Amino acid sequence: MKQFTKTTFSVIAILSLSLFFVQCNNAKKKFIELQVEQLNKQCPLNMGNGMTMEKCSMEGGNTMKTNFTVSDPSTLSITEEGKNAIVTALKNTPEFEQIKEFGITYIYAYYDAENKLVGEIKITPEDYK
Repeated sequence: MKQFTKTTFSVIAILSLSLFFVQCNNAKKKFIELQVEQLNKQCPLNMGNGMTMEKCSMEGGNTMKTNFTVSDPSTLSITEEGKNAIVTALKNTPEFEQIKEFGITYIYAYYDAENKLVGEIKITPEDYK
């Protein structure tokens, strides 16, 4: 009887832990899906300086990708300074605590008028912690 009780408690503990992780993954997925949906409602969005946000998408379980079109790719400078500016802007969003908790990766992809990739900036959880 003692062994049965230990086994039962072990199974309950494992199921509870599994349920917790499933709920966390569902919450993260739902959070990203909601962000993508809200941004896509605004697209295409003129960002100024010849840049247009075209669309957002969810890639994998924890990555959000935003595609931009740049009218003059020669003016685009993908540098560490630009990446730091994006990280700072991300940290100033009201959703930052959830972003940090969920460990979301952001990819900002820049394309020219012929839809050729000009460059990307990838922001990982290590960048904003």
